[in-house]
Amino acid sequence: MFDTTADRVAAHTSDYGNERIRRQTEANVAYYARRPELIGQRLKELDAEWDIERVLEMGSSALTLTGLLMSVASSRRWLLLSLAVQGFSCSTRCRGGARRCRSSAAWASARQTRSTASATRSRRCAATSVF
Repeated sequence: MFDTTADRVAAHTSDYGNERIRRQTEANVAYYARRPELIGQRLKELDAEWDIERVLEMGSSALTLTGLLMSVASSRRWLLLSLAVQGFSCSTRCRGGARRCRSSAAWASARQTRSTASATRSRRCAATSVF
């Protein structure tokens, strides 16, 4: 029904992009295989990086808190901000996280160059972008 977390990016990335990522990954593994003393430092760097999911969660929390505080300080209308932000957050989570869906025009041109399985995923993505 939904792409797994590990497959989500690859499923919505072009074949060229996936190949480029694969080559870069292989080059990185070979580099660190020759320099194992640098692996610990690189792991610390990776732990410090924020992914898009974490950025969206932080923004959602900040906007929800702002809406709640403003509703207490000035007007209950600010609760609409919290409601809208959490509605978006919930719909994004229900669809399997933050992912980009192609417009129908981009999907139509991409359909000609993609495999049948990839085209099916694009159609499913376009169908769920109504939220």
